[in-house]
Amino acid sequence: MSAIPPVITTLIADTKAFTGPMDKAQKKMTEFGTTADATGAKMDAFANRASTGILGVSAVVGAVSLKMSADFQSAMTSLVTGAGEAQSNIGLVSSGILSMASVVGQTPAELASGMYMIESAGYHGAQGLAVLKAAAEGAATGSAQLATVSGAVTTALHDYNIPASRATQVTSALIATVAAGKTHLEDLGSSLGRVLPTASALGISLTQVGAAMAVQTNSGMSARLAAMHLNATLLALVAPSKGAAKGLLDVGLSSQELKNELSDPRKGLDYALTNIEDHLAKKYPRGSAAFDAALKNDLGGVVGFSTALSLTGSHAKDFAANVQSIGAALSSGGGIVQGFSKVKQDFNFQLAQLKATASAFAIRLGDWLLPKAQTAIGWANNLIQYFQSHPIVTKIGADLAASLLAASLAVKLAGVGVSIASAFGVEMAGGAAVATGTLFGAAVLAALGISQLGAQSKSDYYKAHQEFNKNKVGGLYDVGAIITNTFTTAANKLIGILPFHPQIPKLPVIGPSAPSYGVSGPGAPGYGADVMPNKTLTVKNKVSIAK
Repeated sequence: MSAIPPVITTLIADTKAFTGPMDKAQKKMTEFGTTADATGAKMDAFANRASTGILGVSAVVGAVSLKMSADFQSAMTSLVTGAGEAQSNIGLVSSGILSMASVVGQTPAELASGMYMIESAGYHGAQGLAVLKAAAEGAATGSAQLATVSGAVTTALHDYNIPASRATQVTSALIATVAAGKTHLEDLGSSLGRVLPTASALGISLTQVGAAMAVQTNSGMSARLAAMHLNATLLALVAPSKGAAKGLLDVGLSSQELKNELSDPRKGLDYALTNIEDHLAKKYPRGSAAFDAALKNDLGGVVGFSTALSLTGSHAKDFAANVQSIGAALSSGGGIVQGFSKVKQDFNFQLAQLKATASAFAIRLGDWLLPKAQTAIGWANNLIQYFQSHPIVTKIGADLAASLLAASLAVKLAGVGVSIASAFGVEMAGGAAVATGTLFGAAVLAALGISQLGAQSKSDYYKAHQEFNKNKVGGLYDVGAIITNTFTTAANKLIGILPFHPQIPKLPVIGPSAPSYGVSGPGAPGYGADVMPNKTLTVKNKVSIAK
């Protein structure tokens, strides 16, 4: 054999040099494909988990939104039924509250609660929203409950006949009172109702009341006690007792003169108290026991005396300064409550704003879902009412549900049989096990359903049992009659629910065999058939022959 030509040898060598790297490249590509497949599987698994999570979160958000929307809807309804709001204004009020929430840092639920107090005070629609905004800003500024501030603001507006458009200024005056005194807005707001009705009726300004309570709380008195003492002092000044009236006349004063001074915007409470002390000082040395006793008498007792001591003398300048600061807040023209602009810069308030914004968004989402949920609920109610008015359908449905459950259990047991049979290599036995288990379960369930639907009375079973103990043949006959009548009764009930059931004759039932039932004519209870005496006699004769 001749040697391989050099050219062929060269070609073979060159091919091997080429195929080696190609094999390596193919291996790399295969490894890359495997890695890509694994990455794709991981991405698919991640996508499935992510989609499941998104669906779960969406369901939770939807349920929470529905609940919040339903609660808000109930709160709006209570404004109509309990606070006097017109139904035609509910859309305006609802929209206004949802828009206001993110601005004042109060959730719609909290604003709705405050709005109830405002509406109950007689401020409805746009006026109520204006008062609500001012009260919410005041609550945020004074760290108080919205309901408390709403009550205080509406009391001041009502008692002094101030229009709702000035609710912001009234709230600012309350904030200024807190700043001038030693109390919290929550305490002040819950106490003003003890003095404002009296003060406003006597013509004493809101500024004077706030200035006096600020001085009193600075002296260590609680806002509640300050309001009560101030109220008692005002009443003592305008309606003094006989002894107090005489004491005032002795120093040249009258109750009418004091009442005029109290209601004069240029004078007021501090002027009236100082005027009494000045007249007493003309008769008694200031600071003497006689002076103090006379002052106590003229002011109606210990309460009026202590009020005068806390507001006059060295405290008079504080009272005057408070009148200036509170009056300035009440006459301010800003559209925002005093101090609220500073509160808005706080981190906690911004968190409250975020919460309020999220709540308003959830309610709006719930408002979109609510009509659909109400439609579904209406459909469910109609379905329940249908079942309630058709007991036989309810029973059939219950039996069907029980049948499905039992059939599932039967199939499950059959599946266990398949597994056992497969372990021994008997595939046909497994298939037979499925069929047998399913058929058996269906048969048992069908019998159970028929026995419930066509159940005979307990007395029938008891009498059949008694007859069997006395007469075996008669007892067997009665048992057979009960079984037959169970099927016919069930069939008749099913026929009765068909729309064309009047045209279908009912199946007859079998009467009892023993005369011991005491039946004549229409037959035994539950059977609904005539008794056949000759058949009973025949049965008894057979029994006697058997014996």
